[in-house]
Amino acid sequence: MKKLNSLTIPLLLILSLSFFGCESGQVEKKAEKKVEDVATQDGGEDSASQLVSGASSDDGKACAGEGDCLRTVNFAFDSSVLSSNARDILDDNANFLKVQKDGNLKITIEGHCDERGSVQYNLALGERRAKSVRNYLVSAGVNANNLNVQTYGKERGLDDGHNEAAWAKNRRANFVVQ
Repeated sequence: MKKLNSLTIPLLLILSLSFFGCESGQVEKKAEKKVEDVATQDGGEDSASQLVSGASSDDGKACAGEGDCLRTVNFAFDSSVLSSNARDILDDNANFLKVQKDGNLKITIEGHCDERGSVQYNLALGERRAKSVRNYLVSAGVNANNLNVQTYGKERGLDDGHNEAAWAKNRRANFVVQ
């Protein structure tokens, strides 16, 4: 019994230092706290169980509780560069993905374009957009094995209009739960 106690104190000391010793863990703790809060509000159920296969960020159904959803990001014309707003959204999405199903939620990132340009060009641009999002999420700590990339080019627009407002909605990368 004494041997167990002599090992317990150093172990507790190490664990307490790992939890309180570095600031980088604060972000993860906040994300975990947010998930715990959602689970508590939902009656203690696993919030990831609300995510269903085929749920998409485009229709706002890729959610695990009230206000805790994956969100679509949009791009500038003829670009796969992430704006500061897109990076902010992706930071939230990364935190979401790191806690859902213990960080093992499988997602497809779909790249889309507006109607301008050739089919081949837009397929390539859609793929660059999806890969840009994937790379950002991986750099934010999301498991790369859980992220697939799909391009649709201009084939699956959200808005059928032929003006800048419609085109801006269609230049996007969205998330679909697998």
